[in-house]
Amino acid sequence: FDGRLDKNTPGELVEDYFNHIKAPYKELIWFEQSGHNPLLDEPEKFTIIARRNHQVINLYMDEINFAREELAHPYAE
Repeated sequence: FDGRLDKNTPGELVEDYFNHIKAPYKELIWFEQSGHNPLLDEPEKFTIIARRNHQVINLYMDEINFAREELAHPYAE
């Protein structure tokens, strides 16, 4: 999450750093009307996106846990 109006962490620096992150899934979410604190500047949008991302993370973690179980007990029924 980054606010476009953030003077502490300018968008160019955030985007450059984001582009160097290696991850199976990543998303840079911009808050157009926010400074350094999108939670306070755009609370409705922040809440919607945080809830959505929480659901995605839970699904991803379920897949990881299932794969770990399969690796630990490959022939279990």
